[in-house]
Amino acid sequence: MTKESKNDPRFLNQKDPSEPKSFEAQSLETIDLTAMYTDGMSESGSFDVTDIQLTSFGKLLNAIPIPALLVDESGKIIFSNNACRKIDAPHEKMRGKPFSGIFVEAQQGSKGEKLVEQVFTNRIPMVTEAVLGTQKARIWARMHLRSLRIHKKRSVLAIIEDITLEKKQLGVDL
Repeated sequence: MTKESKNDPRFLNQKDPSEPKSFEAQSLETIDLTAMYTDGMSESGSFDVTDIQLTSFGKLLNAIPIPALLVDESGKIIFSNNACRKIDAPHEKMRGKPFSGIFVEAQQGSKGEKLVEQVFTNRIPMVTEAVLGTQKARIWARMHLRSLRIHKKRSVLAIIEDITLEKKQLGVDL
């Protein structure tokens, strides 16, 4: 690795970026996006995550065709990308609502909230499957939950895979 590349910002906090960590060690870390954000930081060093859609990271999340959410420590959705229309339209109305509100069944919503709390507590990525959406539009989803940090603000990134077709082929109803 060249000397210049060692100075590049890294998404994962690694003591020596030239030495790759094992998957197990990487999975215990929060993805730190602080290096991407210098604008929008307050004097106290915090960052207003609610305006994330205006940042490069927010624009990237909006461009991907897979639903993605950011959930804050209180369990509220602070960001939903355009692909979240598969779950609830208009997706912008998801912002500010509880994460448990995207689940069709209350029991699954409670389980989802607990998983988000676990990710905040121990920073270990989690994966779960559940039925998401509204009474009219539902999808089977596999959710990948991962801890993020931007300056002092922490959140959980939920990437949502639509596995409805896969479940239907297995004979599982919504």
